[in-house]
Amino acid sequence: MNRPRFGYLTAVMLLLISSAVRAQEKPILGLIPKAAKPIKMNGKLDEWNGAFVTPVNIGHPDFANRGAEFLYLWDDDNLYVGLRSLDQHPAHFGSAIWDGDAVEFYLDTRRGDQLGAQQFGAGSLHMFWTPLTKTEIKPRWAVRDLPAFKDFKLQGAEVAGEKTPWGWTAEFKLPWSNFPNFKAKAGEVIGIDCELCSSDGGPRADRTFVYSSPDNVATPSAFGRVKLVETIDMDDLKSFGRVLLPMSLTKSANYAWLYGTVCISPTIDKAVAKIEGKVLDGQGKVRKTTMGNRKTLDGSGFMMWTGSWELFDLPQGIYTVEVSAFDNAGKLVAARTEKMLHGEPAAAPSTPITKGQRIFSTGHSFHNGFPPILDEMAKSGGFNDSAIVGVSSIGGSKVVQHWDGKAIQAALSAGNVDVLMTTPIYLPDPGIEQFATMGFDHNPNFRLAMMEFWLPFDQYEPRNYSNGPAGSPTEHLQPPAKVDHNAANGAGLRQIHDRYFHEMDALAMAVNKKLGKQVVFVVPVGQAVIALREKIIAGQAPGLKSQEDIFGDTLGHPKSPLTIMMGYCHYAVIYRKSPIGLPVPPALKIPGDAKDLDALNRLLQELAWDAVTHHPLSGVQLERSPATAAKP
Repeated sequence: MNRPRFGYLTAVMLLLISSAVRAQEKPILGLIPKAAKPIKMNGKLDEWNGAFVTPVNIGHPDFANRGAEFLYLWDDDNLYVGLRSLDQHPAHFGSAIWDGDAVEFYLDTRRGDQLGAQQFGAGSLHMFWTPLTKTEIKPRWAVRDLPAFKDFKLQGAEVAGEKTPWGWTAEFKLPWSNFPNFKAKAGEVIGIDCELCSSDGGPRADRTFVYSSPDNVATPSAFGRVKLVETIDMDDLKSFGRVLLPMSLTKSANYAWLYGTVCISPTIDKAVAKIEGKVLDGQGKVRKTTMGNRKTLDGSGFMMWTGSWELFDLPQGIYTVEVSAFDNAGKLVAARTEKMLHGEPAAAPSTPITKGQRIFSTGHSFHNGFPPILDEMAKSGGFNDSAIVGVSSIGGSKVVQHWDGKAIQAALSAGNVDVLMTTPIYLPDPGIEQFATMGFDHNPNFRLAMMEFWLPFDQYEPRNYSNGPAGSPTEHLQPPAKVDHNAANGAGLRQIHDRYFHEMDALAMAVNKKLGKQVVFVVPVGQAVIALREKIIAGQAPGLKSQEDIFGDTLGHPKSPLTIMMGYCHYAVIYRKSPIGLPVPPALKIPGDAKDLDALNRLLQELAWDAVTHHPLSGVQLERSPATAAKP
């Protein structure tokens, strides 16, 4: 099945141009050392000394039933993945292997430009394995049913397991011979991730990832990059704190205590003599310090560190929690940091912007042709120094798919972007937080304009854009072949869009809270579109006789009235000014009499301004009455 295709040719061209950049620039997140002795596939993990080990599920409220450690080794013939899982009820009753105590495994061995390519293909793999059938050790594995794997026959893979007093262990062997274009040797880089699926004797109830997120299901570009090495050198581990010192932070809601929990990877635990936890302010000054407490969990041997910081005497703001592990000589072994908001996020200013903004646009094909129109509007409004500094267009894309673009990374890193325009389709989409954080780190006045758009096919259906396994909640669902846009009414459209709007608002608020101020601003285009459709139904939209007059196809690609209104919504949010009074854009076309253009243009401006000023996350809700003039 194919996903809906937005701007397919544009997407292909951009992917071809940027694939080499992605392959070279994506950071190495972990290592896989060569096995020191042959691995016996019995599930006992007896020969795994020297493995690179990544703990997961740290901070889970039921850690005794969810905590785990993935282990990695390789030799000339095979890749090996081990697992130690805390689990009081090891079981797998489902027919789908992912739907129980199991592992979803992701791999990309492709070379050069193809490593981390958007689509699955020869040299990549998404599969599932478990040592369990019901409550017995009876291993199973399966390759995901995808067109890309239709002719792929996995040979020689093995799974072994064993129950323990605290849960279970497993070993997985994957022969390199399944990937004939890859030769295993020290120094090679591959894409990989392991997703732990957990159940309590029933269907999957929990999941977590080592390196990435559910975006793995959609694209190998989300996989973590790891390097094959001969052995692990402790001097090379400093940058791998995220997986060697996985951390959970919990804040008390009643009194200002911050609690940290870290699981120390067995890769480094014997080398670590002490761990120090610090809270640093925005200038890098240490404000709080703790040595915490280190203990080993009985039975399983998991090594944990806990620390706490009393924050009552710190001013509100963004702080950085830094946890560092040192050896006996005081030398840093590994460290990791995490930003933390203390207090409430600062309120965003609602005063108008007085100078042109440097705008970078990311989006799918609903955005096609839109940035130049917005720039024209800004200049018509008197902002002659406005500039579109870059455009990234990928058909059918999530925001995160633009993350690896060379131009956007360079512009944000240099602090040369005032506003980044984005438009997520469905969640999860980590790109919003990633871009908001990066932009804000390099420009204190940076804003991310997140467009809440109109739903494709007039329905809320994330599965139209997913590629999950058959029978899973993310299984791909073919979109409808026909949609009667004229059959919709305002009440029905609001009901259909309600969940989407609430999800996007919640994401914006969560990111803003984490950053300590409003960085993500909502551009409520979808709300304005519903209002326009109501006007069309009522016969109050000059030049527009039916709802089909604003859509180019079943999916909902915009015709010019929709694109123009999208521009007015962005103008209002970005410049905090009413678009009412701006001249008719040359791009505005209608099927009827051209004399209706002025009246329609005014209506589009009024609907855009009304939607923006009534949305609490637009940043201009205080400016809604009376409407201000367009020109500064």
